[in-house]
Amino acid sequence: DYAKIVWHSLEVDALPAIGDRPIDEIRPPEVLAMLRKVESRGALETLKRVRQRVGDVFVFAIAAGLRTSENPVAGLEKALQTQKAEHRASLHVRELPEFFLRLDIVRISQPVKLALRLLLLCFLRPSELRCARWQEIDLTAETWIVPAERDRSRGLTGMKMKEPHLVPLSRQAVEVFRELQTYSGGGELVFPNRNDPTRPISENTVNCALRAMGYTSAQASGHGFRATAASALAEMGFRREVIDRQLSHRER
Repeated sequence: DYAKIVWHSLEVDALPAIGDRPIDEIRPPEVLAMLRKVESRGALETLKRVRQRVGDVFVFAIAAGLRTSENPVAGLEKALQTQKAEHRASLHVRELPEFFLRLDIVRISQPVKLALRLLLLCFLRPSELRCARWQEIDLTAETWIVPAERDRSRGLTGMKMKEPHLVPLSRQAVEVFRELQTYSGGGELVFPNRNDPTRPISENTVNCALRAMGYTSAQASGHGFRATAASALAEMGFRREVIDRQLSHRER
């Protein structure tokens, strides 16, 4: 399915401009003109992806001896618009000991405290975690398979990338789930809403808990724990592509 997506993007944005040209004759101005058309639509994320994919084609052509000159895509990003990165407020791993101290003493419900612990241990997006259902979690196998879709009519959202995602559960995560069973194990949802158990806790619950702990919106956010995890794992030596896969970053 992913190969079809990649090929379709080339068919739409690359092949009409340079698809019938001998690959050894294509020069940077031609590629830049092609990319400018994508840029003119304001589709900056698509622009980045098409540039990378076309660049990969030229890398292969050079390696295969089909092109003798340089990669005409190299350096073109400096002549094109780029999408501004969206930075989420996040804690550094060295700030986590204080975080856990604050979490222990803050006066919020125990299930919400456990939700915060799971965000750190599983680094899912808050929306993916708060809609968890017990049927997705296998504590014996120590796995959690988050589905692509859940029942949106009840406010249950699945994976952002619309494909199932496997979360290996550490010993600590399993312990958190076992404690949560004492609160909601008899129902469908791991984090049911107090006013309507068929719906999950509010999307604002996690960030409100962080404010109660004394963190401002510029210091910490529920989504920011993914950045905390990524930084910590990179410092520990895990490969970037492995980290990105566990963060469910499809494009990488």
